[in-house]
Parts: sequence; structure tokens; C-alpha cells
Amino acid sequence: MNLEEKILLLGTLFHDIGKFEQRCTNKKEKHEKLGADLFLKFKEYILPILNNSESAFETSKLIIGGHHSKIENDFIAIVKEADHLSASERVEFSEPESDLHQKWSHKFLSSLFSKIFLNNPDNKSLRYYEQKLLSKKDYKILIPEFDNENDVKSDGHKYNNSDFENFSEQLIDVFSFYKEEEDFTILINLLLVLFEKYLWSVPDFTGSDLTDISLYNHSKDVAGIAHAIYKSDKSDTRLNLVIGDIPGIQKYIFNVAYKKPAKILRGRSIYVQILTRQFASIMLEELGLTDANLIMLAGGKFYIISQHSNNFEDCYNKAVGRIEKYLIENFNYQLSFSSAYNSFNYQQLKTKDDPLSFGDIIDEASYKLLQKRNQQFKQVLFNNDKFTHDKFVLDYKYIEATESDKVKCAVTGIPIKQNRRKDIEGEQVDKQVANEFKIGSLVTKNNVIVEFNRDYSEVFDVKELNEYKPGENTKRILLNPDLEELLNSNNLRKDILRNTNIIEVANYCSMGNDKTVMDFEKMEEHNNGAEFMTLIKGDVDNLGLIMSSGLVNDNANMTAISRTTTLSNHLKYFFSYSLNGFLEKWENGKVEKQIEDNCKTDQKVYTVFAGGDDLMLIAPQSSSLKLVNEFNKIFNEFVCENPEVHISYSLTNFKHNTPIRLVADMAEENQEKIKQHFKNFELANSIETNKDVFQSDNDKAGIFLFDTCVKNDSIEAILKWKLKLIEWCNDSNNRVSQGVLRNLLYFAHLINSFRFNGDTQNLIWHPKLTYMINRSLKKSNNTYINSEVEEFFENALRINKTNSTDVFEVMLLPLICEAIYGTRNSKENK
Repeated sequence: MNLEEKILLLGTLFHDIGKFEQRCTNKKEKHEKLGADLFLKFKEYILPILNNSESAFETSKLIIGGHHSKIENDFIAIVKEADHLSASERVEFSEPESDLHQKWSHKFLSSLFSKIFLNNPDNKSLRYYEQKLLSKKDYKILIPEFDNENDVKSDGHKYNNSDFENFSEQLIDVFSFYKEEEDFTILINLLLVLFEKYLWSVPDFTGSDLTDISLYNHSKDVAGIAHAIYKSDKSDTRLNLVIGDIPGIQKYIFNVAYKKPAKILRGRSIYVQILTRQFASIMLEELGLTDANLIMLAGGKFYIISQHSNNFEDCYNKAVGRIEKYLIENFNYQLSFSSAYNSFNYQQLKTKDDPLSFGDIIDEASYKLLQKRNQQFKQVLFNNDKFTHDKFVLDYKYIEATESDKVKCAVTGIPIKQNRRKDIEGEQVDKQVANEFKIGSLVTKNNVIVEFNRDYSEVFDVKELNEYKPGENTKRILLNPDLEELLNSNNLRKDILRNTNIIEVANYCSMGNDKTVMDFEKMEEHNNGAEFMTLIKGDVDNLGLIMSSGLVNDNANMTAISRTTTLSNHLKYFFSYSLNGFLEKWENGKVEKQIEDNCKTDQKVYTVFAGGDDLMLIAPQSSSLKLVNEFNKIFNEFVCENPEVHISYSLTNFKHNTPIRLVADMAEENQEKIKQHFKNFELANSIETNKDVFQSDNDKAGIFLFDTCVKNDSIEAILKWKLKLIEWCNDSNNRVSQGVLRNLLYFAHLINSFRFNGDTQNLIWHPKLTYMINRSLKKSNNTYINSEVEEFFENALRINKTNSTDVFEVMLLPLICEAIYGTRNSKENK
């Protein structure tokens, strides 16, 4: 990184930091002056970073203090360009221009989810975030609870002087980290982590109550865009959007033959996230960029805004070649890497006549990625587009079989190459699997270090931070760190952060009595009823459409770069940061608004994966539906009850000893079934005539449960009646017995057969149910044994009485199955 790049990056990253001081202290000076004064305050720490050059320091300070001035300076010109591109569709001022300096009063960030609409702009009301530090424990901070800014102010949920002082002190800790030239890239990463912690919910613009771009995303994106423009060929107004993707993640994670997969599953899932992070680092390294250019990282994909230069193609291909070589050596082609880039003229992002949106750029890059999905390992197998036979023929040597020596990995069942054998818990496994097993063992802890050699081609070690001694010439990835403790000036171990990248992962798992991850066999015993496990799979519906078109309306295209990254980051916070805190409270029975469950089910849970827009959890069957219900409530609050933003789920039940790869295949099929069942295949024809076409009532937003597709808004009723049926069956004084449940199951199958096949013979269910009710559930005076029993069975008798499908009809089969599972081997009956 040359000196000019350092000047530019520090200047752009801090160009709006004065706004944070304004938000905390109510100072009236312009943010440019406050920012420049703050930068000057840290001069003794910043000078060594800028090669002890006074002129370099003054130039960085000039960028901060003069980026809104008419000063003619090459750096300021680049920053102005980047500033415009980052938030090119800022909301309009609420006050007249003449009053702006007195009325920059809108200091709270509104949620983008309260603005998203795909086809119906109605029923959208602004919601605001309180200002708090980003936390893995407090998932409630991600819920924009306030309808107007005055409510946030009156409740005192804003930053103050002490918050700014703490931020300033931690800035010193970060700056003090820099010792030598190679520390600069990591210094930028640490600054970004600190900025994200404080600025994630602070608006970049206070001239309107509609402000929706976070100061963190704006500052980061301006720095990245400016760096990309600087590294582009002069007078070239093009940049590149690079996308990298690891396809087939689920197939790899679940390709496990091991009988007790709890540790290895989570380890493999986290390792894929580590791979995505390190592959992004390789691409950034070859392009000469920093994490400021890494605009999105989630779900096995990364997005980088890069320069457009003569050597871009060579740098890009070199990075891809390094990644492919790593995958071949360590994964033997089990995982692959796809990538593509899209060149765009950034001046078109600023034009109002036929403008180009950032959503359009993402769509075009994604299309190119899709076209290249079948061209994996091209850099290795082809040379200048010519097929190279010697690289295609696999000549690996594998372990030779002996009577006492198996040749296959005990976890995956795949032959082990020579020099890659490791022993884990008495089992012979491949070295890569051993690494994943270690990560899986430490998965529920923070401050876990994964150490690689210099070019990320080999894992050296996986340890907890307090047991780790850094090797020379190594690179590291730190999982879920406590940076405040690490960066403390008195902590002698902060040197560990050199050559270290940081990722946050959702890693919550229930623990056994031995303080290790609870295995599925033991977790299965925590059911109240039939002892089964459930794989919960969920993902946000229409996310691609939301990202590209959810902020486009007749008046403006609001898919600015920083608006898109703010939206992506907030999804990441919800599915990664906050999920840990939610699941911990869930296990301890402290999640608000839970349905009262007299069964006292033990609420255990195991996180397989949670990324940018989806999740996979494993839980005891008896508590799985309630977990989905509570998670869906929190998600709806997170997206401001927006009816066009919703999730589809599938619940797949299995025994703990079922091969986990089969469970994954079934779950994938079930997820596809729920997506297809409620999909509107007449969308193209109805989008003009029905503005509610994407709302949860008319779109997906369903759950696949016991081979039945029901809407998410039916879950509450299913849980209510399930618990009632279980309660009645466990009450010896109540006449609703397990025999009644079995008859109801038979009737529910007849009802479904008539509904789907139109076979009128199956209407016999109605007189049979009537007979059973009269004989078993009514007293001699022809009244029901109680009012709740009457409500349930009268609802059942009304099925098929109208032309439309009744909600009770749809949910009857899964709720009866849930109740039967709940009464089988139930703790009350043991």
C-alpha cells in the first residue's frame, strides 16, 4: 500500500466522523470541522501510519475538512465522486435550504424494511432504531420499535458524550496497534470493526426523518469506492463489481457418514464461512484493496467493488487460481468456487435520465456468475483456454489398505490421500475434517483462532485464544472476538491481531453436562412425547427481488450502494449477530410472548447454519414448531411487520441415528415443496391488477409440516390446539383420548383425499366424526363435555361446508400429528 493510498483511505474513512460527534454531543459546528479536529487530536498515533510525513497527515486532514469545499485537490475530487456514488439517492431535505444548519435534527436511523415494497406501497410506516452498541447478546436492539423520532428521544435511547469518549479511547487502542507497514490493511479492518460497533444505527444524513443509510456503511463504502477509483486507469469512469461464490454448500456440510455428527456438522458449516472470508481476502490482496471494498459477505458469497485497470484481469485470474488450487489440495474437488465480474460506468449511477441503479449492476453480475457456474477450476484445468491433460488427470496417492488400516475417512467415507491422515477421538479422518472437528468442538465459544500458513493454503492450528501462541509467517481468522478486551492498551496479546481477519458467526448450541456440544442422541431425550429430532430450514422469500427492486418506486430509484449495503448488513446482523442472543434466551425460556406450554418442554437447540438470509437449526421435535413461531415473530418485528417481507420454513423430523445426509436431502425437498406450493404462477398476469400479490397472504410465507403446506399465520392456532389436545389426553377426567386422536388422524387423511383428488367417497368422514362426537364427547343432554372441546370439534364439522378451503381444514392434519407425537411416551404418562 503506497503512501497516497494510505492518505486517501484514512481521509475517506474519517471524512464524516464529525457527524458522530454531532449525534453524541449536540455540537453545532460543521461536521467537516469536527472531523478534522478529531483527526488532529490523534496526530501522534496517525503520523507513524503515514510514514511520519507531515504533508501526508495534512492532506488526509484536508480530505476530512474540505470534502464539501471548492478546494481543487485530486484526493478531494475522488472523495466527492465516491461520496455521491455511495448515497446517490439520498432522501430529500425535510426543511427549507436556508434552515438546514439550524435544523439538522433527525438523528435516528429509520429502517429500510419499513420502506421496502415490491408491489404495494400502502401500509408502510417508518420505524426507528435506538442508538446502542452492536451486540451479539441483545437481539432486541435490531428491532426498530419506535414509530417516530420523538419517542426515541423521550425514552433516552441515544448516544451521549460518554459514548463518544469511549469511542475516542478505543480509537487510540486501534491506532496504537500499528507497528509496521504490513499492519496497515489489518488496521483498516480494525477501524471498520470499531466503526460498525458504534455507527451501525447512526444515520449518515440528518436533514430528513426519512434518513435510512447508516453512517458506518456510508463511511466504509466511500473509502472503498474512492480507493477503487484511485486504482483505476486515469480518465476511466468504469469500476468492477466482483462476485465470488462457493456453490453446493449444503451438500458439502451434510456429506457426513459419522454416526454422531453434532460436532462435525457445525464445524463444516463454520468452515465454509471461514473459506468465504479467506477467499474474499485473497481476492482483495491480489487486487491491492482492503475490507472497505468488501461491500457484502454472506451465505457463501462475497461482493467486492474493484478498480477497472489494465492489470485487473491478471490480478483477478491470479486470485481465482490461488483459490482453486487451495480447494483441490484441501478438498479434493468436493467444494468448488465460482466467480464473475461486471464492469459498469459509475457516471451512469448519477444521471437522472435513464439512470443505472446499483441493483441493476448486481443483477448483471449475478447473471454472469450464473453463466459461469459450470466453469469451476478453469484456471487450473485450462491454460489460456486450452485444455491441459496433465492437470486434469488425477494422480494422487492414497493410503494403502491393510487389515488394521482403513483407507476411508471415518466422517465422510471418502478415501484419504497420503500425508493427510489424522486421528480424532480414535477415528481416522482426513486432515481437513480434523480441522472442522476442532472448530465444531470449540464452536460455542468466542475468541477461537484458526491459523493458516502465509497464503491460506493450509490450516496449522485451531485453538481458543487464551491457549494460542501465534506462529511466524502465518495468517489467522478470529471467530466472534471480544475486541474491546483484545485491543486494551494493557493487553500484551493484542499482537495476535496482526495478519488476522475477523468474522462473526451464529454459533449457539445447547451444551451437555460435560460442557461440550450436546449430541443429537442426548438432545432427542429432551422431547416431551415421541423422541424425534427436527431439522428447521428457513429462508427469506424473494430476497433477490427485494435487494434489486424493493427500494424502487415511481418517484425514485433508492438502490444506492450504501443503501443496499445497509440493508444487507442489517440482515447479516439479524441472522448472525442477534441469533445467538435469541437462541440463548429461547433455551432458558426467556423469549417474550411465548405461548404458555404446560408440557414444560426442554428447549434445546443446535445451530447448523445462519447466514445473510437463511438458517438451519436442529431441535427436539416437541419444541421445534414453537421455536419457529417465536423466531418468526421476532423476524416480523425486525422487518417492521412489512407484509411483503417474509420467510418460508420446512420442518423435517428424523431419528438421531438417521444418516444426516439423507435428512438434509429430505429437508431440501421439503423446502422446495413449500416454496412451490404457495408460489404465484400467474404473477406476470396479476402484478398489474393485484397490488397485494407479494404480501404474505398471497405469496409464499408458509411452513411445510407433516407433509402439509400451511401459512405461517396458522402456526399460532396449530400450537394452541395441539397443546389443548395433549392436555385433554393427559387428563383422565376428559373423554378426548388417544383413540379419539387416532380417529381424527384417519378423518384428516380422508378430508385431504377429497380436497386433492375430489373423491366423494371420502366424504364419509363427516358422518363418522359426528357419530364419534355424539358417542364419546357429549353428555346425556347432548351438550359437549366443555366449551373448548365444543369449539374444536364444531370447527372440524364445518369443514367442506363452503366452496373455499377452510384454514382449519388445511391445518387439521399437522396439528393432529403434532398432538399424537406430543402424547406418545409423554413425561406425564411415563
